[in-house]
Amino acid sequence: MSKTHQVVVYDRQTGYVLSSGTTCVPERLETSSQRVLADAGARPGLDYVQGGRILSRPMLPARLAGRVLRGVPAGAEIHIEDKVYVADGSDIELAFSLPGRYLITIKCRPHLDWSATYEA
Repeated sequence: MSKTHQVVVYDRQTGYVLSSGTTCVPERLETSSQRVLADAGARPGLDYVQGGRILSRPMLPARLAGRVLRGVPAGAEIHIEDKVYVADGSDIELAFSLPGRYLITIKCRPHLDWSATYEA
């Protein structure tokens, strides 16, 4: 009798886990580059697949110090309002032409997204 496993479905480009939990026998699983078998399930949104292994998405090391964003990795996308900027790995000084509250979201695979509100 074959051991059953959890089927983890993930996005082929990002590696992000999309769903988990369907139990099957390995011999009955159709081959797909978007599926991996695991002894335990994975957490959609919190885990990713790399090299056939399920890993936890790490926290993004970014932090807001006054009006400076620090610890933003090169290549990360910084979303402010409807604009997207790409980080070069250096500290980022925030400057806004109008006063107000601005939501800043940073996305950088495989890290979890990071968000903060900045008041100018």
